[in-house]
Amino acid sequence: MIENLRFDTFFPYPKFRTQQKGIIQKIEIVVRSTPANTGIFCASYSILNSLMMNGLADRIRKTGKKLFVEDSRLSASENATMLEDFKSLSKRQGAV
Repeated sequence: MIENLRFDTFFPYPKFRTQQKGIIQKIEIVVRSTPANTGIFCASYSILNSLMMNGLADRIRKTGKKLFVEDSRLSASENATMLEDFKSLSKRQGAV
């Protein structure tokens, strides 16, 4: 069961950081519980970057799954290539 997580970027910093850590912990639980690929969708690049700055990448790497992160500067063809690489890993160790 995946919990519905509310994200509010207007929290004061200490509470915001605590919330980020909680979200990251929930994401790690889902990733470890999913044998193939897991997709994480953020409402904005700002939220994605905040999760990354608060340790998401490190937690995902510890699961043994390859991490793919969309970058707003990538072209459509670069994103398509990355998506194909992501899909190909579903038959092996999985990816995020």
